Amino acid sequence: MIKKTIIPALIFSLTFSFLGVKPVQAATDIVNDGTLSSGLQGCWELDEASGTRNDSHANVNHLSATNAPANATGVIGSAVDLEVGSTQYLSRTDGTQTGLDFTSGLTLAAWVNVESVSGATRRAIISKYRLGVGDDGNNGFAYYFFYNGTGLNLYLWDGTNFPTPAVTQSLGTGAWHHVAVTWDDTNNRARFYYDGAQVGADVTATAGNLKNSTGAFAVGAAGSAVGAAEESWDGLIDVAAVWNKEMTSTDISALYNAGAGIPCVASGGASTPQTPPPALIFQEG
Repeated sequence: MIKKTIIPALIFSLTFSFLGVKPVQAATDIVNDGTLSSGLQGCWELDEASGTRNDSHANVNHLSATNAPANATGVIGSAVDLEVGSTQYLSRTDGTQTGLDFTSGLTLAAWVNVESVSGATRRAIISKYRLGVGDDGNNGFAYYFFYNGTGLNLYLWDGTNFPTPAVTQSLGTGAWHHVAVTWDDTNNRARFYYDGAQVGADVTATAGNLKNSTGAFAVGAAGSAVGAAEESWDGLIDVAAVWNKEMTSTDISALYNAGAGIPCVASGGASTPQTPPPALIFQEG
């Protein structure tokens, strides 16, 4: 008589882990992960020593460097080192960008290390937002994620409403922190994250579809009505990424990865975790 023994997938996974065969792994990069890549519109490692900082996403929104920012040791590889005294920042003009106008939901995230906030009311992290009253009839406004020395802030503009959700959260100086903000225009809520966890409760505000901005997209600055950069970041920024939807708290925790972070693209290319079959069947004779 032939007996069939079914080994569930969990036992298979544990057994083959012991034998050296890798089971399904947690996300190892952003671009190639099925969950973290959903809605992704740009991801910048910021590893380059100088010049253009490349976008790892298929939108190829490479960022031009203004006033020659250098690099320094980052959370993963290198990071861009921005000096406010030199008005250094990274940007891409509206006419050359793809996918960076978010009409409804969004998520903006980056690793940051503050050098100083002295003398500034705002230090820009990620923006597509031109400062200045009357700027293009306010068509330059869209979104602006910044730190003001005591908390994280998000400015939004839908052509009528100008919500400014914010939370209190110090970033200190000289230390790396992962920061993120999400916006869901269906539920009119913003959520702020610090080192993988939500800060406080949801912040409710009113805004419809965000403005299709004529302003440049920038990392480390916000544009002005006269075309110059203002409110520049002073310190380091690493692995910046943007999505056209509200990412979940689980997603943000995965980006933080217990403080280790994850890159835009894993070294060596796409990650291909091995998925075991649902069961193995052995026959006994």
